[in-house]
Amino acid sequence: MDTIKNIIDIILKWLTIIIFSLATILVIYQVFTRYALHSPSSWSESAITYGFIWFVLLCSAYVFGQREHMNMSFIRDKFSKKVQIIIEFICEIFIEFLAIVAFIIGGYNMSVSQMMQIDPSLKIPVGIIYAVVPISGVCMLFYCIYNQYMLIKELKNQKNI
Repeated sequence: MDTIKNIIDIILKWLTIIIFSLATILVIYQVFTRYALHSPSSWSESAITYGFIWFVLLCSAYVFGQREHMNMSFIRDKFSKKVQIIIEFICEIFIEFLAIVAFIIGGYNMSVSQMMQIDPSLKIPVGIIYAVVPISGVCMLFYCIYNQYMLIKELKNQKNI
């Protein structure tokens, strides 16, 4: 399971690096065409916007997988280590529900329903752009399952102490 997590981490990390790099290049191109050529590029503006959507959702999944997301741990920290682990496990269940319902199912339905709509500047189906929502949901779901696996191992270690 650690190997799969490491592979997903590497893929997400490099995808976000590539997307950010391309977005930077496109912004420079957009500024150049707008101010130097006095003819702004409409396709690059759309590509930057959609790239930003992909960047945010994939980064969110990656940060979630690293357990670096924001949380309010000051309440959880008032309990014993065993209770903290149980609280974290329950939180993972809620996040799994969100990942399945909103991201995977909702994102898939949204993506499929938008496949017939073509973006006017990029000439691609809008559903392809929205496909990142279920992709990030699957990553988040995997990370939840992984985190629960690690919490169970930690809980078993607590019993042995």
